[in-house]
Amino acid sequence: MDRWKTIVEPFRIHSVEPVRMTSVGERQRALELAGYNLFNLHADDVLIDLLTDSGTGAMSRDQWAAIQHGDESYAGSPSWFAFLASVQALFPFRHVIPTHQGRAAEKILFSVIGGPGKLIPNNTHFDTTRANVEASGAEAVDLVIPEGRDPAAIHPFKGNMDVVALDDFLTTHPGAVPVVFVTITNNSGGGQPVSLENLRTVRAICDRHGVPLFLDGCRFAENAWFIKLREPGQAGRSIPDIVREIASLADGMTMSATKDGLANIGGWLAMNDDRLAEQCRNLLILTEGFVTYGGLAGRDLEAIAQGLREVVDEDYLRYRIRSTAYLGDALDASGVPMVKPFGGHAIYLDARALLPHVPPRPDGPRAPRDSAPDLHPEPHRLRHRGGPPCGLARGGPARDADHPRAGGAAPLHGKVRTARLTRRGR
Repeated sequence: MDRWKTIVEPFRIHSVEPVRMTSVGERQRALELAGYNLFNLHADDVLIDLLTDSGTGAMSRDQWAAIQHGDESYAGSPSWFAFLASVQALFPFRHVIPTHQGRAAEKILFSVIGGPGKLIPNNTHFDTTRANVEASGAEAVDLVIPEGRDPAAIHPFKGNMDVVALDDFLTTHPGAVPVVFVTITNNSGGGQPVSLENLRTVRAICDRHGVPLFLDGCRFAENAWFIKLREPGQAGRSIPDIVREIASLADGMTMSATKDGLANIGGWLAMNDDRLAEQCRNLLILTEGFVTYGGLAGRDLEAIAQGLREVVDEDYLRYRIRSTAYLGDALDASGVPMVKPFGGHAIYLDARALLPHVPPRPDGPRAPRDSAPDLHPEPHRLRHRGGPPCGLARGGPARDADHPRAGGAAPLHGKVRTARLTRRGR
């Protein structure tokens, strides 16, 4: 199958949704009314929306069928048990706590384990993770490998944690680190994967220092696919088997099901620690809902359960990753600077190299108004992945590895302004 250059979609399109065609003038007026802030645009004015693939894709036939099984019982719904079984088939943690989104799982977790004086290392924190860490009063520290901070560097697992820096960090700050996080794939670093070898080493370091290891697992299926393709000795393994080994190396996870759950809403927090789970469930009841629905309808739980079964299909992952690379290849041939190698779910533009005439802004750079008409002549919407859109204001806690407590250069998101092109394969 790999000998074919044509990308064959491993599905049939069952229904279509009309889109509204617009003129250049209409799009220009829409941009002016939005103040050149693409988040203020009406979605009907955007023909190709590249803002995000998170929760915006079409669900499958079987997901829509599963929705009909949705049971809305307040406690102990059959849909909860379907969800739980599907999650634990891949991530067999003892406790699974449903939430309406991944950021809700982060909010609950860091409300319990964060706080002033705490330090949370990660390869690179996703923006909502960083914001929830900082909102608790803790400090978010990025310790990705040096290649992960260089957009043009080629490395098969550019999302890897810098294990030497992590070991030094934990040695220097005993008792201040309640958890080590690893984000798979490393979204804010360009959707770059983390190797099993790196995860095993991180696990050993955490064990040596007595610190739990958690995953931000939003792109777990993509990460497993890259492991199968790129890591020696992994080619013959199934995707679910690789995912289960990833889970076995961690003590818990946060998850946004709008990514590799292939759903339009939902997430979860999972762990093995009984006491921590009790504390998190108490907060869940206060903020999300009862422990067997967590702010989700039964139909949402059913859709996530089915999505988790579908996302590990190798034909689907092959199509999805290759489709993203197809876009990257075309942009690369046109000389557009990007983060390389191409990530799984998105192409990240190196906006600093692409737009050297636009000075970066520490508080989240944007194009000046007088340049925006030339930058957006087509009906496309991009998402900025530069400064911290969900982080605290300047002067807040340290966010990256150029903080004196971490050492090393600043991470990708602090040095390179990037925009993201996303293509959802469903």
